[in-house]
Amino acid sequence: MPTKQELLSNFRDSIPAWRSASTLTRYPYIAGRFIDHAGAKSTYTKTDAMKFLNHLSHSGGKANYIRWAAFAIAAFYKSLELPVPFTKGELPSRPQESELVRPALTNPQVVELIRAVKSRGTSRMKAYLALSTVYGLRAIELASIRPEDISDDNIMIATAKHGVAGKQLIPAQIQKYVQPHNFKPCTTSALCDLFSNMQKLAEQKHKDKEGFHSIRRRLVRSLIDNGANPRYINLFMRWSSASRSGMMGVYSHPDESEYEAAYDNIFSKHPWLKEWR
Repeated sequence: MPTKQELLSNFRDSIPAWRSASTLTRYPYIAGRFIDHAGAKSTYTKTDAMKFLNHLSHSGGKANYIRWAAFAIAAFYKSLELPVPFTKGELPSRPQESELVRPALTNPQVVELIRAVKSRGTSRMKAYLALSTVYGLRAIELASIRPEDISDDNIMIATAKHGVAGKQLIPAQIQKYVQPHNFKPCTTSALCDLFSNMQKLAEQKHKDKEGFHSIRRRLVRSLIDNGANPRYINLFMRWSSASRSGMMGVYSHPDESEYEAAYDNIFSKHPWLKEWR
């Protein structure tokens, strides 16, 4: 029976030298975690791979990290001359290295932003920051919002990265900031400038790559730390079915009652909703 070290050595040798530095380091690291989970052995099954991705998801792994893990495991299986454990339809889109290194704001930084914008910011700042801090919207998702996407107590969110588009409940705490605003499609560059201006308002020093995604990353981490249900986090963050539950979400389709349960659970565990009262 091969050892973990032998399996990883063989795997490292199989990765082409022209691959990026992050791939050359991340793939063996992920493979090591997989071996720890499934055991060191000469052959692995599709079930081994699916169980590991499911474990990553329920342990709080972010969608982009799970995408990395899926591709790393596929490469690891190839190094052992085993069939790739995922079909083309199950394999998520290739991970984006830029997203992995994007920094997360701290909880106090997000609270400072909310309080500064609430007291001194423009109505535009309040509307976009409210949506960002409550839903963790990406800049590209914020940029595409139109007036007709908001009706009564709901907002239609067109997700990026193959996520699940659909209506989201607008909690009472942010309705007065979101509903009256005349949203117009804009560029992500304009929103980057808006984010930077909000940081200036809060007297925060802007760091490279900080933006609305930095809020999204902190929101996910905080929901996990606050004990929110992992499946409800997946639904609320609108991750693609291929990313939910370590790819098991491909075969599960939540109904309306489950979305309602997700709202109840997430809003009760939300780190910043009370700041918008």
